[in-house]
Amino acid sequence: MKTIIVPTDFSPNATKALRFAIQLANRFSAEVHLIHAYELHSRAGMLMNIRDFIRKDSEKQLIQVMEQVKGDLLYTASLKSKTLQGDAIDVISQYADNHNADIIVMGTKGASGLKEVFLGSNTEGLLKSTTKPVLAIPSDFSEHSFDKITLAVDAQVINELDVLEPLRQIAKVNEATVQVLHVEKENKSAVIDEGIDVFLADVKHDFHIIKHSSISAGIKAFNEETGANLLCMIRRKRNFLEKIFHTSITEEKAFHANIPLLVLQDRS
Repeated sequence: MKTIIVPTDFSPNATKALRFAIQLANRFSAEVHLIHAYELHSRAGMLMNIRDFIRKDSEKQLIQVMEQVKGDLLYTASLKSKTLQGDAIDVISQYADNHNADIIVMGTKGASGLKEVFLGSNTEGLLKSTTKPVLAIPSDFSEHSFDKITLAVDAQVINELDVLEPLRQIAKVNEATVQVLHVEKENKSAVIDEGIDVFLADVKHDFHIIKHSSISAGIKAFNEETGANLLCMIRRKRNFLEKIFHTSITEEKAFHANIPLLVLQDRS
C-alpha cells in the first residue's frame, strides 16, 4: 500500500479522515494525496479570472490543512496536495486511477457512520464510480488503528480473492484478528468460501456463522459483542452490500454505527 487518496472539503470530518490516513501511511511508508475538487458554474458577466481566484483560494486552504497535520508524519511517509476543477466524484475517481491509488480514505458525518457511507451523496457516488477500495471514517471514531476486523461475507464464492488484499495488508500491519462473518436468515446450512482461509493464511483469522432475522442487525450486534473496530464488506454488482443496505434503510435503519467501513470493490 503506497498511495492513499484523501478527498477534502475542508470540513472537520475530512481533516479527521486525513489524520487517520496519515497514521495508515506511517505504517506503510506511503504517500498521502490530499485532493480538493471544485466546480465552476460560469454565468454571463462572470469575471474571466474567477477560476484562478477559486483555485488559489483552494490551494491556500490545502496548505493550511497540511500545516496542521504535517507533524503526524513519521518515517518515510509523505503528504502532497492537489486542487482540481470538476465534479468531485469524477475528479477523485479519475485521479485515483491515474495515480494507481491503493485506497481512498473519506470522512463521514455524525454517528450515522455506515449509513452515511451510502446516504452521503459524495461517498455513495464514489463507491459506484471507482474500482478502488474505499475506507470511510465516521467523525466520532477516535482510534487510529484496528485490532479486530469483521469481514462480513455472503455465501457466494469470491471469484478474485485478490480483492481481499487491502484487508490482508491492513490486518497485518495492525496485527489484527479478522473475524470472517456470515449471517444466515434462513434455516439452511451456510458455507463460507474456503478460499478466504487460504488467502488470509498469514494473518490471524477465524470464522463465524450466526442466525439472525436481519443480516444488517446481525452484523451490528456481532460487532458490538466482539468489540470490532472495522467492518469490511465486498461490493459486487448489485448484490450483498447493496441488498443489506437497502433493506436496512427501508425497514429498520440498522446500519447506525460508529466504526469505519472498508468497502472492497469486486468488479468480476
